[in-house]
Amino acid sequence: MADITFVSPEATKTGDRVERGWIAATPAEKPWPDHPLPAKSRAKLERAKSELEAARTAYFSAQERMRDADRREAIVRHTQANRHNAVGVTPQGRVELDRVAVERNFTRDAIERAEAQMRGYAFVHAVERWIADALHLSTLARHIDLPPVRSKDFRRDVASVRAEIAALADEWEAAENAPVPAHQLRTDAVAEIERVAASGALSISKTSRDGAPLGLSKRLATWKVGDTIAGDAGASLFTWILRDQLVARVDDIVRGLDLTGAMTDRERAQEFERIAREKLAAERREEALIVAAEADGLHIPRRADIDPRAFLEIDA
Repeated sequence: MADITFVSPEATKTGDRVERGWIAATPAEKPWPDHPLPAKSRAKLERAKSELEAARTAYFSAQERMRDADRREAIVRHTQANRHNAVGVTPQGRVELDRVAVERNFTRDAIERAEAQMRGYAFVHAVERWIADALHLSTLARHIDLPPVRSKDFRRDVASVRAEIAALADEWEAAENAPVPAHQLRTDAVAEIERVAASGALSISKTSRDGAPLGLSKRLATWKVGDTIAGDAGASLFTWILRDQLVARVDDIVRGLDLTGAMTDRERAQEFERIAREKLAAERREEALIVAAEADGLHIPRRADIDPRAFLEIDA
C-alpha cells in the first residue's frame, strides 16, 4: 500500500485541513482515513445516538424503580400477613401500599415515555447499518444543505410529506409488480417452448441394430442417480410433438390477460429511478421540517425507515 494525501469533503470547501490516508492495494481495502461522513453529519448522528442512549438509561432506570416498588409491596404484604393474619393490612400498611401504588403509576408513565423516546430514535440503528455498508462499498459522502422550508404548522406539513412518501412507496410496489407487455410475454413463452422442444426432438440412430433406433423407452423413463431423479418421462418429447399447439395456446392465453400498467424492463428501470429520486427529495424536505421544528422547540420523531442520506444531509 502506498501512503497518499486525502483531502476531506470539508477541506475542499475551507481549504484548511488535509488528512492522511492510504491508497488501497486491493478493492476490499478502505481508501479513506477514518470515516466516510463529513463532520456535520457525524456530529448530527452522535447527537441522535446520545439521545437514544439517554432514553435507554431512563428506561432501565424506570424499570429498576418499578422492580423496587414491586419488592416494597411484596414486603409490606408479607409482613402484614404474618403479623396480622386475622385483621388484614393495617392502616400503616395501607398507607405504604398507597404510596407504592402512586409511585408505580408515575414510574409506568416514565417507562412509556422512555419507550416512545427509544422508538423515536430507532432510525439510528438503520443509519449506522447504512454507514457500515458505505464503508464496505468505499463510499465517500458530501454534505449538502437541507432545502429551505417555511411552516405555520410543522406537524401538519410533516404529515403531508409523509403521505407523499407513502404514495411513492405504493408507486414503487406497483412498478415492482407491473405486468410484462404482451409482445414480450409471447416472445419469452415461445422461446421457452422452443428450448424444451429442441431438447426433446426425436432422432434416429442410423447404426442401431437393437430394434430401438429412437431410444424411445429411455425418452419416456425416469431413473434415480443417487438422490437425483433423471429423465423427464417424455415431457420434452411431447413438447416437441405439440409445439405448434402450445404456441397457439400461448397466443390465446396472452390475449386474455389483463396487462394494465405493463412496463418493459427499460420503462420499469426508469420508473424506479424517478420514484427513488422523488422519494429522496421528499425525505429531505421532511428532514428539513423536522430540523426547523426542533429549532422552534418542537420535537417530531423521525420514521424508523428514514433514508439515511436525508438524515445525515449528504449526497452519497
